[in-house]
Amino acid sequence: MNQIAEAGVFKTWDQLAWWVKLRLGGSKGNNGQPKFFEKYFKTIVVASIVVFAISIMLPHGKSYKYGDLKDKEVYLGEEIIAPFTFAIYKTEEELKRDRQRAEEQVLPVFNRNDTLSNKNQQRLAVFFDSLRAIRQKNINGATVITRVAQLLSHFSISFPDENLVQFLRISSQTKLNEFQEQLLRLARDMYAVGILNVNKEVIKHGEGKISVVTVNEEIVDEYRSFYNFSEIEAVLLEKLRAAFPNDDLRVRIGYQILKPFIRANLIYDEVETHRRIVEARNNVPLAKGTVLEKERIINRNERITKEHLDKLNSLAIELAAREAGVSALLTAVRYFGKLLIIALAVAVFAIFLSFSKNRFLILADLKRVVLIAIIFLLVTFLTYNINRFSLSSYLIPITIGSMLLTIFFDTKVGFAGTAVLSLIIGLMRGGEFNIAAVSLLVGIIGVLSVKRIRDRSWLFHSIVMIVAAYWVSITAVEIIRYSNFKTMATCWMYGALNGFLSPLMVYGLQVLFEYFFDIATDMKLLELLDLNNPLLKKLAMEAPGTYHHSLMVGNLAEVAADAIGANALLARVGAYYHDVGKIEKREYFIENQMRSKNPHEKLSPTMSCLILVNHVKKGLEIAKKYRLPQQIRDFIAEHHGTNIIKYFYQKALERNNGTEIEESTFRYPGPRPRTKETGIVMLADAVEAASRTLKDPSPSRIRTMVSAIVQERFNDSQLDDSPLTLKDLTKIKESFATVLLGTFHARIEYPDQDEKFKPKKQKKVKAPNVEISA
Repeated sequence: MNQIAEAGVFKTWDQLAWWVKLRLGGSKGNNGQPKFFEKYFKTIVVASIVVFAISIMLPHGKSYKYGDLKDKEVYLGEEIIAPFTFAIYKTEEELKRDRQRAEEQVLPVFNRNDTLSNKNQQRLAVFFDSLRAIRQKNINGATVITRVAQLLSHFSISFPDENLVQFLRISSQTKLNEFQEQLLRLARDMYAVGILNVNKEVIKHGEGKISVVTVNEEIVDEYRSFYNFSEIEAVLLEKLRAAFPNDDLRVRIGYQILKPFIRANLIYDEVETHRRIVEARNNVPLAKGTVLEKERIINRNERITKEHLDKLNSLAIELAAREAGVSALLTAVRYFGKLLIIALAVAVFAIFLSFSKNRFLILADLKRVVLIAIIFLLVTFLTYNINRFSLSSYLIPITIGSMLLTIFFDTKVGFAGTAVLSLIIGLMRGGEFNIAAVSLLVGIIGVLSVKRIRDRSWLFHSIVMIVAAYWVSITAVEIIRYSNFKTMATCWMYGALNGFLSPLMVYGLQVLFEYFFDIATDMKLLELLDLNNPLLKKLAMEAPGTYHHSLMVGNLAEVAADAIGANALLARVGAYYHDVGKIEKREYFIENQMRSKNPHEKLSPTMSCLILVNHVKKGLEIAKKYRLPQQIRDFIAEHHGTNIIKYFYQKALERNNGTEIEESTFRYPGPRPRTKETGIVMLADAVEAASRTLKDPSPSRIRTMVSAIVQERFNDSQLDDSPLTLKDLTKIKESFATVLLGTFHARIEYPDQDEKFKPKKQKKVKAPNVEISA
């Protein structure tokens, strides 16, 4: 019953009930395996994380009710009447556009600082008072120059003091007063207009206007009405030339004197401006219209327009908001519904895996479970962002998930994953059936395109197949939607872009995942199949008998794996490396002794047994050193299972005069084969070794020998952990016999063949006696 249930074949309800009880952890299995929950606890945790992550990426705040309606399609449902009055919300693009427009209309705010301008005018008057005081004092010329220099330095005026002294000498008191009045008037006029402290390029909104805030009022004026601080020097010179025509000395002196007293008195208020921008953005209304209660939104057989969609989406949002406002419990129920539907989808995939041939290798291996989780989250995350940025649904890269699941697991896992991902994509698109159907079709083509990878041309074939699948499915969907040719051509472009990029991304991700998760893909197996591989060359040079034995086992395993639908490439590569542990102590293995003396003759049976068993442990160490993938290391560990080494066990019994000896001492440590491929290699290894002992390998003897070995392994429970069925074993035996019959085929014996290949004796020629003279 154990084998039948493990093989997933239930012929009675009792068998099914027993299997369910075992899986639910009602008791430990006969072999003391941990309970179901303990064994798959990490898998359940990872699956829960995936379910939670995907559920939060589902659409929020709106019902799925109208998610499948598209612009320009014909509405085939019942007439929709507004159940209540509600606002028509703007789309994201419209809201973004209106908010940007509101921000641009906010005027930059400047604060007028009259205190600063008054203070500078007073300082200018003080400067002239000080200058007149120096002029009125009866002091010599050198002292005047010194006092003037000190005065200029005090007011930060950079001007040759000799020129100013000369100006004082030629100017009367009246002219000096007039000069002062002119400069004060110019300063007063410029401050009255206003001098900005920033350049025009800094201000990027306001449409050429600014807002000037004073103590009592706020005025709005054109930006160009004010002086820009960067252009103030040119303005100052222009006004001085107008005030003192044909008097270059006064213009130059007036410019240097006025320059330090002219400062910006309109200060840009960045904080206030930003506050007004935020306020304007927040004041943009979310709605652009209203639908009254009992107003018809759309009628049956009416062509859907953008206005219809806006009203229906607004109705969906309003319905969700009203339901959420009723109680927090209802909101929680809504979210639980999303969580449950994703959990059901993931559960379907998990149930499929539990019935697959490699369920123990996948569900109980955390690395593989995490890899599946990453693939699921990668596809859903890309779908979420495509929805978020309102890109075409034909850009959703479902084939990335389909192809990666096929490459790292098998086609069945790829098909099941594609179906579940298509369902999730449909949910993420608001219940859109069309995109779910397209994703399923294209995903299946993606699975088929990488079903059997034997060279790098799969990349080109995948691109062609997926692009063709997109074009066919898009054509079918868009015809149903009554889309015009222009729309269809645009969709073809998106499908072609997706079909071109997805295989390229799969190629890169395959290398990345292969490295981080230590899982061999077909491309990696093809690399390991090369006989120029350093480890295989080492095996051929140092243990040639084992090398040729491994090649023969590879032939047997590949044909048998093909016959039962297992991974033939993996079986052959695993067979090539299953005995690499014999490189060390190779002389203790019969295939490498080459008619030399058998070293086991001097050893006790127990010691010989330890040496033979140790080649499994050494093989794993060598495999780790040469970075062989875990799948290949499994062949090394499992190719003997827990078999007994009968020859030395019997020898030990003879030495002990039939006294009972612990049998487990003469058994390999295991584990037993857990996959079809390792099970095949175990049988092929034994059959190939036994075939070399046949003295007359007739067809009947070969078939009898193969059946006996397979039956012996089966009776010894060595295949209990393997998914091989009795039907598989029958096919494997037939495959082994076919290959061995080809190997030991008969040849026509020629009459003189014995004489021809008989070694000839060499005639000894006596060397002539030669005398050598000195």
